[in-house]
Amino acid sequence: MEDGKDNYIPSTAITPESSKKDIKWLQERLNIVLPQLYPKIKNIIPLKVDGDYGAKTRIAVLLYWDALGWGKHMNDDGKKSRKINNRGSCVNGKS
Repeated sequence: MEDGKDNYIPSTAITPESSKKDIKWLQERLNIVLPQLYPKIKNIIPLKVDGDYGAKTRIAVLLYWDALGWGKHMNDDGKKSRKINNRGSCVNGKS
């Protein structure tokens, strides 16, 4: 996404077992979104965009979920009701 022209969006939920490409996509977007949600976040953001779903990526995902109130807003099938779009913004939809 360095050139801002990558239109790739993962087709499935991103987990520690996901491809490096999908995890990098997640890390790039969390680096955009989390500073907007938590302006004073330290020691987590920016994430190293390396495709490794390590401890810092997991913490960043949990912070993102918490900021959106996920856990309270689940679909009947247990999936989150919102997701990060290709530009790093939260959008309604199925994940």
